[in-house]
Amino acid sequence: GRRLDRSTTCAASSHPLRAPIVVCGLGYLYNKEDLIEKMLSKTLPAELSHLRSLKDVCDATLHANPQWKPDGEGHRSGADEDEVPFHCPIASVPMNGRNKFAFLRASGHVVSERALAQLGGKTCPVTEQPLGPDDVVPLNGTDEQRAELAEKMEAKKAAQKEAKEARRKGKAAAAAAGGAAASSAAASSAAGAGDADDGAGATAAAAPARPPKDRASAAARAAAAPSI
Repeated sequence: GRRLDRSTTCAASSHPLRAPIVVCGLGYLYNKEDLIEKMLSKTLPAELSHLRSLKDVCDATLHANPQWKPDGEGHRSGADEDEVPFHCPIASVPMNGRNKFAFLRASGHVVSERALAQLGGKTCPVTEQPLGPDDVVPLNGTDEQRAELAEKMEAKKAAQKEAKEARRKGKAAAAAAGGAAASSAAASSAAGAGDADDGAGATAAAAPARPPKDRASAAARAAAAPSI
C-alpha cells in the first residue's frame, strides 16, 4: 500500500530506496542521487517545493532487515508485514509503514519510535548520543505532524536568514569603523606635520642675523691698525 511505498521508495523518484539515503525536514526519504538529478533538471514534484538545495536534507542511516529477500521472495502474500528492506535494529520491528519510525538528527540513524520510547526519548537507541528537542523527525507522519515540522522548518530558515543579515551588518559596521579610524589617524598626522613646520619657521625668525665672516674680520683688522 501507500504507507509501505513511502517507507521503501524515494519520495522524489519512486525508485526503491538505496544508499546513500537522505531525509528532509518534513520526514520524507530520498535516494540522494535521484534527488540531485531532480533538482538539477528542476523536475521535483510540487509537494517537494520546500527543497532548494542539499542543505535542506540530512544524511540518514537506515538498517537492513535480515528477513528481507531482495530476489522478490520476501514479498510473498502475507509476508509484507515483516519482510521489507529496512527495520529497527533495537526493537527489531520492520519499517513497513505501519510501525512508526523517526529520523534522529543528532546521530543520523533511523529507528522505530518504540525503541526511542523504551529509552525515554532522550538518547539515540543506537549510539546513545543525547537528543535535543528538535532532533526527532517523524518519518512519513500525519498531516498534523508534517504541519508542525513545516512550521519548525520555516522558523529555522528565518532564524538563519536573520543571523546572516546580522553578520553582514556587523561586517559593514566594522569596515566603516575601520575607515573612520584611518581617516582620523591621517588627519592627526597631517596636523602634526603642520605644527612642526610652524615651529621651524618660528625658530628661524627668532635667530639673530650674523654678518658675513669676511666683513667681520675686515672690520676687526681696521680697528687694530695704528693711526699715522
